[in-house]
Amino acid sequence: MGITLKQLALEAGVSMATVSLALNGSENVAEKTRKRILKLAHDKNYQPNLVARSLAGGNNYLIGILIDSKAPRVLFRLLAYIEREAGLHGYRIMIGEAHNNVQHLHEIYHTFRQYNVSGVICLAHDYPGQEAELKRLFNNCRNMVYIGRPKLDHASYVSIDRGAAMDQAISHLQSQGYKRIGMVCNAIDYRSTHNRIASLKQIMKERGIDDITPMLFKFDEDVEGGYGNSNLERFIKEKVITGEFDAVMLESDVNAGMLCKLLAKRGISVPRDFGVIGSDNDDICIFCYPELTSIDDAQERQAEEAVKMLLSVIADKKAESIDRHVIVSSKLVIRESTMRNIENNNTLTSK
Repeated sequence: MGITLKQLALEAGVSMATVSLALNGSENVAEKTRKRILKLAHDKNYQPNLVARSLAGGNNYLIGILIDSKAPRVLFRLLAYIEREAGLHGYRIMIGEAHNNVQHLHEIYHTFRQYNVSGVICLAHDYPGQEAELKRLFNNCRNMVYIGRPKLDHASYVSIDRGAAMDQAISHLQSQGYKRIGMVCNAIDYRSTHNRIASLKQIMKERGIDDITPMLFKFDEDVEGGYGNSNLERFIKEKVITGEFDAVMLESDVNAGMLCKLLAKRGISVPRDFGVIGSDNDDICIFCYPELTSIDDAQERQAEEAVKMLLSVIADKKAESIDRHVIVSSKLVIRESTMRNIENNNTLTSK
């Protein structure tokens, strides 16, 4: 059985007000004290009385999460990290799912409001062709934080900077003797794909290459999400067998793992003949053969920043602007799928 707020304050040696501020992410509590209170609340299984707070018109310690029902695995892993981080602050989460439909997400948002949620974290908004609808429905919604920059006039969001990790990936591949490095893209209308291409363009520009077109391979959009052997078989036929590419970066570890499997069936060795880098640093990386090098988007840090930002938004009720922005940097995690020259891998990292 958990302890009460009063008991938690006694255990921590601070006032009940300080405990409440710490659990709500207030910046008026010293960071060292806040972390000590959060750890104690977790260890002592502190459970806020949601019903009492709701009846009193106060914070009921509920956070709504909007997510696409067919989102990639990495977003559901991020959801788990958000749930854990919210729990450290005494919050519970309520999940709402829809697929490729901004209107349905907005309906869920209003359902959240009926349950008096304190705020919402949105993991689903990058829907090509629905930008105007997103702006119409969500432009004035407060107490919201988005994962990835949304196409809104005003928004608080956590964005991902993959530039440095992609630069590391290209440098690593070159150090392993790969010379014809490419990138595979899913449907290019997605903002996340635009950002990856923009990062590659900036990297190549800094390396004296202005045209990145020869480095890109685009999946057929008739295969939902870009998955399926047909796209990868076409890539192998058009780019690998012809010798146009000898290494590639893909947008997901699932696609990267499938590519390794298809290459092996054709007698093409990874990494000896071809280098493969995935993205997301999913748990499946270590179960693939060979183990996958991947770009890690730091989901734990994203969750921490998103919850921290949302609590700040909730607390700042008089703010004229709702715009907040935090950038989380990706990192390269090197494994077997790019290790041609094992003796040269003194900078090998793993998770």
